[in-house]
Amino acid sequence: MSLRPIPLLAAALLALAGCPLPQPLSEFYDGGSVTPPIILTEQVLPTGSLILVGKNCPSGSGFALQVAVSSVDTTYPVEARWFIDYDPQSNWGVYQSDEIPLTPSQTVGSAEFLFTPPAYASQPVHVVEVVVSNGFLALGDQSVPLPNRTARSGFETQLYRWVFEYSDTGTCE
Repeated sequence: MSLRPIPLLAAALLALAGCPLPQPLSEFYDGGSVTPPIILTEQVLPTGSLILVGKNCPSGSGFALQVAVSSVDTTYPVEARWFIDYDPQSNWGVYQSDEIPLTPSQTVGSAEFLFTPPAYASQPVHVVEVVVSNGFLALGDQSVPLPNRTARSGFETQLYRWVFEYSDTGTCE
C-alpha cells in the first residue's frame, strides 16, 4: 500500500496553519493595566438598543433593564453607573450606582435598573446608559468632576445604551 503524498501534505499544512480562534484576555495587559469588566451583550435585557414606548402609557409604567458583567479580576469591585439622557454639556451626574458582587468562583454578575419614562411630551426620545468599571473615580469626591463616568488611571469603562422612542405602536413595559 502506498501513501498518497498530496493528502498528507495538505493535512500537514492545515495542522501548521492552525485555526484562528479568539483568545482570552490575560489577567493583566497594556503595561500592567487592570483587565476591565466586560458587558455580556448577549445577556442584556431588554434585547436590542431601540425600545418603542407607547405614547399613552399610564403613569408609573417602567422597563426593567439588566446587564450581565464578566470580570476575570475579582480583586477590584465592579460598579455599574446608570445615566438618563446624559448631556456632556450640562455635566450631569450619576442617576444610580450599583456594586456588582463578584468572587473568584463567581466571575459573572448583573446589575438592574427600572426606567420609568416620563409621560409623552415634547421630548420624543430618552437614552439610558449603563457604564461599568472596576476602577471609577470616587463618587462624592469634590475633586472628581461630574458626570463620574471616568475611570482611574490604568482602568477602563464599558458602556451599553438603550434608546427609548415614543411610538403609536410601542409597549408600556
